[in-house]
Amino acid sequence: MHSRGMTAAVTRRLTRHASTVALGMLFLFLSVLAYLSLCALPCENAKLKSHMEEHDDGTPYEDVEKFSAAKQYHSFITIIVLSAPKSHGLRDVLRQTWLSEITKDTLVRFVVGTKGLDKSSITMLEYENEENNDMVLLKDFKDSYEDLTHKLIAAFSWVDENIATKYVLKVDDDTFARMDKIHNELQDKPRARLYWGFFNGAANVKRSGQWAEPAWHLCDRYLPYARGGGYVLSADLVHYIVKNSLFLQKFKAEDVSVGAWLGPLNVQRIHDVRFDTEYRSRGCHNDYIVTHKQSSTDMRDKWSHMKETGLLCKYVHRMHNSYNYNWNVPSSQCCQRVPDIP
Repeated sequence: MHSRGMTAAVTRRLTRHASTVALGMLFLFLSVLAYLSLCALPCENAKLKSHMEEHDDGTPYEDVEKFSAAKQYHSFITIIVLSAPKSHGLRDVLRQTWLSEITKDTLVRFVVGTKGLDKSSITMLEYENEENNDMVLLKDFKDSYEDLTHKLIAAFSWVDENIATKYVLKVDDDTFARMDKIHNELQDKPRARLYWGFFNGAANVKRSGQWAEPAWHLCDRYLPYARGGGYVLSADLVHYIVKNSLFLQKFKAEDVSVGAWLGPLNVQRIHDVRFDTEYRSRGCHNDYIVTHKQSSTDMRDKWSHMKETGLLCKYVHRMHNSYNYNWNVPSSQCCQRVPDIP
């Protein structure tokens, strides 16, 4: 009986203080949650800090590489070569010369449109890709010289979707490049908003002929743009172009288009006379790192001479003058050619 009385007393006390016990347990639970939340804050801040980095001038930007873990390829430089379906010979020359010794952190892709091609042509391109594993075949794009701007966007879209890269070098299949020098110099170039090439800001808008731009109404000259024979963009600018491509006016010339698209942005434009990338070559100078308008023979000769001597040119010669871009004057006065610049 005594034992039953004690049990009943304990039960009454627990019942009487049940609400107090429950409140205490709830307080303890909430305290633990608050503690864990506070502990997690530094981690979340660290994630935010890694997600948002700063440019050299202190302005933040979204580093697209932070979201690249799931991408199929990783590279330091991605070389995009715009090439015509029938240019198999030129592609092979590039593979046998300046693309033959690219570093392991450099990725190259020849971009070719296959829409509208006959079955045998497509089969040949597919076989070429199986042999070399370096092509992007755009089945929904009809390759034409007049539609290079849309082709460039398609190429950039493929890069942005599939490659985690820091820089993109865009060239044509008649371009010769010194990848050893480009790779080394990019180690010290800005990692964000980089636009590196040979700029033109004084070109009058073409109103007739193959490159007429009837849609250009901005001004009477093109905005400063790097000549299309070869230029380098940091990955964030490629990403910007891809994500905004539906809103961007497409002009006939892809290099003019890129200059217009990046015109209002806070971009780090670097004019470099070592980019011989105009519509005709300025000649040959041993300082050149990108040379446009090269025949198969030109490329083989340059490559052979480089392997033998370390120099680009058998004969240094000038076909027309170059210039240093003056960013401190109106664009109409920016590009005064002089004879003592390579």
